[in-house]
Amino acid sequence: MGADRGILVNDPALAGADALGVAKALAAAIKGDGELPSLIFTGKLAIDDYGASVAQCVAEILGIGQMMVVDNLEVSDAGAKASRRVEGGAKEMLEASFPVLVACEKGLNEPRYASLPGIMKAKKKKIDEKKIADLGLSAADVAPKVKVLKFTLPPERAAGQKIEPKDAAEAAQAIVNYLHNEAKIL
Repeated sequence: MGADRGILVNDPALAGADALGVAKALAAAIKGDGELPSLIFTGKLAIDDYGASVAQCVAEILGIGQMMVVDNLEVSDAGAKASRRVEGGAKEMLEASFPVLVACEKGLNEPRYASLPGIMKAKKKKIDEKKIADLGLSAADVAPKVKVLKFTLPPERAAGQKIEPKDAAEAAQAIVNYLHNEAKIL
């Protein structure tokens, strides 16, 4: 919200790219003409393949710090302080100087609704579309190291049975009957 411009990296060579290939393209787009932004925001994972390594790869390629799965962020002139939840309900506090990449956890911010004038201004913002060649990369640079050979969905499950007992005793008897006669568990 409030971006001045956008860059869309759109190239057929990225179809089927793995996390490293995507990260190389994003890092090259972020580098652009050489000056890195102070803060780079990413999501924590990709919903198409449930992968969660692109952000770390981008930060590593750019040679900058990274704060992953951040749920609170404070920014000052000196840098950024963040917190994130870790295993067992604990919180971890992080601090980094700029530039830094922040992978955001759901709830980090509450987006506001855009005003009509804001929407109209957004339509006029420049979105540069880049091919990987524009970023100094080739198809070989972003080619996947691992190929997905097959993707199968699990078999559909049979619909469950609904019981509508009058009381707890009748419900218990219906469950026992099902487990004994149909499921053959008892």
